[in-house]
Amino acid sequence: MGGESTGTDWNEVDAALDAALEQPADAREDFLHLEFGDRPQLIARVLELLAAERAAGEFLAPSPPSGDPQAPARVGLPPNTRIGAWQIVELIDTGGMGEVYLARRADGQFEQTAALKLISIAAASHTERFLTERQILAALEHPNIAHLLDGGLADDGRPFMAMELVEGPPLLSYCDEQALDLPTRLRLFLAVCEAVAYAHQNLVVHRDIKPSNIRMDGAGRPKLLDFGIALLLSDEGAGENTQALATPRYAAPEQLSGGRITTATDVYGLGALLYALLTGHPPLDLDDLSLPQVLDRLLHREPTPLSRVELAPDRPYRADELAGDLEAICAKALAKEPARRYRSAEALAEDLHRHLAGLPVSARAPTWSYRAGRHLRRNVWLVASASGLVLSLLVGLAGTAWQAHRASLERDIARAEAEHLNTLRTAVLQMFSSAAADADDGPLTARKLFANSAAKVDQEFGNDPATQGALLQMLGDLHLATEDYEAARPLLERALALREQGLQPAILARVHHGLAHLAFRDGNAASAQSHYDAAVGFWRTAADRYRAELVWSSTIASQLARSRGDSEAAIAILEQAAADADLAWGHEHPETGIVLINLAVAYYYANRLPDALQACAQAWAVWEAIGRTDSPDALNLLANWGLFAVRHGDLDIGEQRLSQALDLRSQLYGPSAALATLMKNLGTVHILNGRSEDGLALLEQAHDMADKFAGAGGRLHASAAYALGWALQSLGQTQRAAETLRAGVDAVGERSNLWTLMCQALLGWVEQQLGATDAVARLDSAIAALLATGAPGIPLRADALSFRAQGRGAAGDRAGAIADFQEALELKRQARGADHYEFLEIQSRLGQALAQDHERDAGMALMEQAAAALTRRLGAQHPLTTLAMQRLRSFDSD
Repeated sequence: MGGESTGTDWNEVDAALDAALEQPADAREDFLHLEFGDRPQLIARVLELLAAERAAGEFLAPSPPSGDPQAPARVGLPPNTRIGAWQIVELIDTGGMGEVYLARRADGQFEQTAALKLISIAAASHTERFLTERQILAALEHPNIAHLLDGGLADDGRPFMAMELVEGPPLLSYCDEQALDLPTRLRLFLAVCEAVAYAHQNLVVHRDIKPSNIRMDGAGRPKLLDFGIALLLSDEGAGENTQALATPRYAAPEQLSGGRITTATDVYGLGALLYALLTGHPPLDLDDLSLPQVLDRLLHREPTPLSRVELAPDRPYRADELAGDLEAICAKALAKEPARRYRSAEALAEDLHRHLAGLPVSARAPTWSYRAGRHLRRNVWLVASASGLVLSLLVGLAGTAWQAHRASLERDIARAEAEHLNTLRTAVLQMFSSAAADADDGPLTARKLFANSAAKVDQEFGNDPATQGALLQMLGDLHLATEDYEAARPLLERALALREQGLQPAILARVHHGLAHLAFRDGNAASAQSHYDAAVGFWRTAADRYRAELVWSSTIASQLARSRGDSEAAIAILEQAAADADLAWGHEHPETGIVLINLAVAYYYANRLPDALQACAQAWAVWEAIGRTDSPDALNLLANWGLFAVRHGDLDIGEQRLSQALDLRSQLYGPSAALATLMKNLGTVHILNGRSEDGLALLEQAHDMADKFAGAGGRLHASAAYALGWALQSLGQTQRAAETLRAGVDAVGERSNLWTLMCQALLGWVEQQLGATDAVARLDSAIAALLATGAPGIPLRADALSFRAQGRGAAGDRAGAIADFQEALELKRQARGADHYEFLEIQSRLGQALAQDHERDAGMALMEQAAAALTRRLGAQHPLTTLAMQRLRSFDSD
């Protein structure tokens, strides 16, 4: 039947399977070989499905519909029937094993309601399973698991159990009814993960994690229900598939194929639940499919990636917001092979915690560009890199590492007895020397040295807890300095465990400080506050003596204030820290410079741009004074300074600082996604400042580098495509602009973010100039989508409206152009202020449109105001000022 083919598709498999199912069971394999002997792959696929069907047993057997005359009637026990200490109120539900009733305690002991589950007479063969569920629930006490209240035998000998009554809606319904945002949904899901992890710790696999088995209680907590098919891993033969009656759309493949059931089965269930929670749909659509089709999809089809799913209606977020981390996390949890999933529910939860905290997640490829994009350096998150610090630690190994940390050790330890300090110095050199001697598998990097040293601490200093704890704290701080947070965490936690065994209070305070930093990164503000309080509480007992430590702690204090929404308190903390840093170290000291950089960022996020720029200038004076203008800290400062200046409208200063940052990053690190970002920012400013050739060259390099290091279709690539397209159309290269923007839009596919929408908007305007018939519709669609992006999209929506206004003006729709310019002007006022060059550029264009529409006086007034303000702000010779003056003069000559 047909020639040899290297592959198979579903239609072929479906037809062959249907034909095989028409044969007697013992003749199906022979039939397949006879009919499809030249298609070995097709035969193998069909035999696999037949085997899975036999393994599934009653797993996928559909229950009769409620209208089916053969369906069991929902009669149940009459109200007021007494079962043990409980009185039946009404029937709630019926299932395969029994009936569930609303029951009220009737023994007079106290008032209590419960969900009473009674095994049905028809399910007597499942009594053992029912008793297993009761046994499991009796052993589980967790706030997110509905707990067992009572159990026993009814008068007719049937076992029952009374469970906590959870009357709230299912988790998914609750999230949708409340229109919960992404972070809130994820935190509720994390509570479910905690419940599943707790069950696993008690050797219980639930095996039926699905939306209907998680309901919300009155306190807004999710509760995991229905352990009716749960498996006790401690049982003899545990782990084997027992054809559990789970729900196919949320079941792991091994529950169908006869594979071994482990905790990984529940990890898949959690992944399926997370997928539904985020999208409103199960991972696979199994509706209206035959049994073989269901089996084939579960065993072989991959769920549609989150970012390409059409979300259920009324979601308060877009599909593109699910791209990246969340998409990778779901995909890992839903892997067909158990070994490729998360190793545990805790590991899945850990990745979600890291996502919420803005940290790299294990589900994504550990590329340098990805991790660098997620890392923060202290409080400076606009531009961050620790690579320079790593490089500095590679020189000199033990000696350099000791010098890098000597200051903090002396602050913490030198106040103790000199003998202890000498012992510790000797211990550090001994530990590093031993670790270096054992590193015989390639070049010895600083990070490898630290890791090898950590392995030596317990071995060589286990009998000296004070030295052991100090060394663990030092190594933890070194890992923090190189942004290896996961390596730092266990070291600091091990040091904390020695607090009752002679660990010096000064060392303990540093341990708490490091753990506070880690907790804040994890998104656990309460834990961060607790550790911060412990560290600062000790340092404040001798404030003059620990003045430097109190200055260091200001970063975390400021972060905690900002996390509470108190930006002014965050600023006040760092302003005081800057003053204290002068007293502790003097003005010309690296730590003073770091505090000033952090203060600049705090000002920026409070929209106090003049203050942010002044703090940047003060920090730069520090780096100049100490001769460290080529350090990673200086690079961070320059990149931030340039960005702040451009945002403030100071294009000359912005161009200078971004140029310095680009040169320095190129020297220190070479090509990267971060370098592409700098090139894009600087190229854009070059174009604005009239340096067209330089700007275009940088933007072309940024576009190519973004493709290479961040991937086509990502946010950076989209913003680079937009910047290049904008520059090309500004320079009159309309056809090239259209090609660049169209390629950028095509690379994105169905995903969307602010910059992909701007590519769409600009492409619409450019194609309108080229005469494309659907150009206006594309632009209109992008503007409408930008409206839904909220505050972050305000300035970009203003630009898109300006594009449309120019297009309408060129088409003779002057009223439409004026309306768009007016709306764009107001949006720019909100986002940038009335003295910003972006606002003034639109004001000039609005004046031109008004003057062309017979409102000459009003239009001239606006153009004069814009030109005068641009002259004051940018100078009379700046290209933007020149353009504004040309518009004005075109009417002066009339």
